[in-house]
Amino acid sequence: MLDRYELLSSSISSMYHDIQKIERVEMAKFGLKGPHAQCMIAMSRFPEGVTAAQLCEICDKDKAAISRTVAELEEAGMVVRELTGGNRYRSPLKLTRQGSEAAQAVSQRALLAV
Repeated sequence: MLDRYELLSSSISSMYHDIQKIERVEMAKFGLKGPHAQCMIAMSRFPEGVTAAQLCEICDKDKAAISRTVAELEEAGMVVRELTGGNRYRSPLKLTRQGSEAAQAVSQRALLAV
């Protein structure tokens, strides 16, 4: 018989794999990768913009991972950076219309799964 910890950890692992699959499938429709989804969904909550430093906290990712993700999203035309004060890391990031559509698609698919 499974103990409570084993059942909990197995359930969490299963849910995590399901989340990753949803992200991967939905992001592929936009030519992106699954890990971009979490960042884009977080950004969608801040239409006025959010800094990379704030994204690190929100997504619980390190600076290097967020920097890579943001650079890839900028290159794909999903995110724009409003340069203020010359510091790229503190400049607000905003989703483009296309980025908002992609974030919305993942959110809607996740809601169906939940």
